[in-house]
Amino acid sequence: MAGVLQTSQPLGERFTLPAANSPGNVDVFVVDPAVGPAGSVQPFRGRYFVDPLFAGGVQTGSSANPFTTIAAAFAFAAALAITAGQITIPNAAVAENVVMPTAGFWEITAPNTKSFVQPATIAGTVTINTTGNTFHAFTGLQITGAITGDALAQTRVLFSECLLTAALNLTASTGQSLRVIFTAEGPGPTGVNGFAAAAVTVAGGVVARGYRFSGVTVAADSEFNTCLVDVGLSSNGAGLVTARFVDVYFSPNVAFNALSGTLNVAAAPATIASLLTQIPVLGAGVTLTPLAENAALRRVLAAGVGMGTIPITNRYPAGMIVCEASLQLLVPGTVGAAVLNVGYVDLLGVVQTKPVTPALNIAGAAGSDVQGSYFFQHNGTGSLLFSVTGIVTPGPLSYSLAVSMRAIAP
Repeated sequence: MAGVLQTSQPLGERFTLPAANSPGNVDVFVVDPAVGPAGSVQPFRGRYFVDPLFAGGVQTGSSANPFTTIAAAFAFAAALAITAGQITIPNAAVAENVVMPTAGFWEITAPNTKSFVQPATIAGTVTINTTGNTFHAFTGLQITGAITGDALAQTRVLFSECLLTAALNLTASTGQSLRVIFTAEGPGPTGVNGFAAAAVTVAGGVVARGYRFSGVTVAADSEFNTCLVDVGLSSNGAGLVTARFVDVYFSPNVAFNALSGTLNVAAAPATIASLLTQIPVLGAGVTLTPLAENAALRRVLAAGVGMGTIPITNRYPAGMIVCEASLQLLVPGTVGAAVLNVGYVDLLGVVQTKPVTPALNIAGAAGSDVQGSYFFQHNGTGSLLFSVTGIVTPGPLSYSLAVSMRAIAP
């Protein structure tokens, strides 16, 4: 094997020896002996194992020599300037109050992500205070203590297939973006595979799928898909907060309240029908609005259209959508080339504006027209919008606009 390690390798990094230098590809890990003992082998950089019952000697964070606390894993990573990774805890109780790093991207996960099978448990509180852009995830866990924290920077927190038995209360400084995501697949003991058994309060938005909630309070637009809501939902945003519900089931006398500002409860028609059978309680400042999954519009106009100034649909949930549009010139205008655009939020959360039709010369012959279609994937957060741009000097312009939005795949 002499001569194999002839290049410098970063501490804590993984690299693979080529087959020419070994009987087969061999994974090698370089560990700083001043931070962790030689022979500390990780499956990949930033992945660590924790087992509070380990008593076998040197703790390296490997599956064979795990750390005994989650805090020790975070400390080891910090010493190596590692800001993203995964910590796996056993299918047992870890009695520890967990303090998450104030920035970076970390996941704490169970070996088996179905928490109701043999729950991996954080038997303590979880604190999430952030000072830098953060995404923290918890997967397949039962968490018995309160989950609290304050976001001083853009923060995303994900609970995937978790059982939260105590309250969750996350605040955010003015102007900071905070979003908490709850996601679970398949049936569990409560009909869904995620459960927030106590109050959830988020000074931001919530996106949820496959969870059962007791009571939820949000300060920004939120979405719930295939969930159960027992107590109700409140908003405490400064202005209008919209909570969207699709395939959601509610307990009798579920309550909706606007603690400040106003709350729009927007739901798919089938969800509204189900909700009304439970005799909901709508507090002051709360409105109930049906969500249109498909929509069409035709107007005769004499100027351009700003994005969202003519509402067409607040289509939800996420899915593949087609926008079809036509512009026909009725009375020629002076200067411009009109284009109809669609506005939506893509799967990465980025607001997009895309042209649907070719350009229509508004100074052309009456009766001339353009048509087009555009297919896109919408993440379900926010309305679908359209605009007409490119009209410089309308003059006597008159044109007919027709636009439709159709869901074609979930």
